[in-house]
Parts: sequence; C-alpha cells; structure tokens
Amino acid sequence: MSFIINPYLFAAAPSLTPPEVEFDSRNIPGADGSTITAWTDSSGNARDMAITLDPTTVETNELNGHQVSRWNGGLGSWSGNAEADAYTVISVLKCSSFASARTVMSAASGLTEGNIPVVRLGTNSKIEIGSVDLGISATSTTALNTSNFFTICAQYDTLTGAYAFYLNGSADGSGTTTIEDLAHFSRIGRRNGNLEPFPGDIFYMALWNSILSGGELTTRFDDLRTAGGHY
Repeated sequence: MSFIINPYLFAAAPSLTPPEVEFDSRNIPGADGSTITAWTDSSGNARDMAITLDPTTVETNELNGHQVSRWNGGLGSWSGNAEADAYTVISVLKCSSFASARTVMSAASGLTEGNIPVVRLGTNSKIEIGSVDLGISATSTTALNTSNFFTICAQYDTLTGAYAFYLNGSADGSGTTTIEDLAHFSRIGRRNGNLEPFPGDIFYMALWNSILSGGELTTRFDDLRTAGGHY
C-alpha cells in the first residue's frame, strides 16, 4: 500500500513582512475608562503614538473579551515613517457614526506637490483612499455599519496605480487610479488640519510600506479573526 502525501499539508505559513507601525489595544495599560495619552508601537520600530485633543479611553471586554481604544475626536500621531511607493493599511475597528468622513490613517503634511494621502471611511460608510488635496480616488464596494467591528484593509501602489480593498478577509473592490505621491503616514483619528475625526473603537491598526501578498494578508486576517471573533 502506498500513500500520496499532499505537499501543501505541512507547508509553512508565509513569512510576514514586518509592519512599519503596529498598534494593538491589548498592549495598552490602564483601567476601564482611563484616558490613553500614549500607545506603544509593537512593530519594534519604536514609533510610539502620542494621543492628544479629545480624550481617548480604554474600554475593557469590548471585543471577544479584549479591551479596545475608544476615540471621540482624539488625534494619535507618531514620527519616523519614510515616504513609500506603496502601502498596506489594516485595522480592526467599529465606527459609531458616518455623519461625516472618518479618518483611519493620514499624513500630517504633504510633499512638495502638497499631496496628503488619506485612508478613511466616507459618509457612504465605505473605505476610501485618495489625497486631501486631489480628492478621493477609489472606494470599496461594501458599506459598514455602526453596530459591528470590521477588519478593513486598503492597499495602493503608486508605481502601477493598482489599489485593492478587503473587508473581513474578503476582497471588496480593486482597480487602478492615480494618487500622485505618497507622504509618510503619521497619524490616526484625525487628518491634517484636525479634520474628519474618528468616533468609535479601534482594536488594531498597522501600516506596511509595501503591498502584502495574498498569503501574507490571509495569515494576518486569520490571526485578527481568531483574536476578535468578529466574523
């Protein structure tokens, strides 16, 4: 009797590209309801976030028994990200209102052309990417709601113009567009000018200065789904 062994059965999971910044709410110290003024970067790059403006708080037992950071107009910012030709942004969040556009991640200022990139949730409650100066360039397919946590992902490559969105681990729109330059992303919660504040809960937020492969995305999405239990 002979056996045929599936070569993929014991294949190692794809090696994950390290993020440029990574913020996991499980690492935030403090009691329930306490104000968060700093959030340690867990990427190993020491780009710790300082949180200012309206209070951001720790809220315990909000997602699968885990604590989250609750935002009500706060501004989180860090330094040290280099300009990149491509990016991947992944977050687990719940937005409590789409009365206006809501910043997920943006740059604090632009390059010489004045282009300030932004990843946000639009008033249509969909994921959007573009430039503060040049306008929104691409929008995802599926609308979010205010009741549930979602894992969202936005990718963009300036060299090819290719973009892609993912929602809860599934593809949610792709194509090509033009966003002229990428400045370094350096803030969450509000975009430049302290506009488009994010209201709601953030469990996880990370940025890569590259386009993660399909295998890398699947691994990260699976990890976040296991942790959050939200889909």
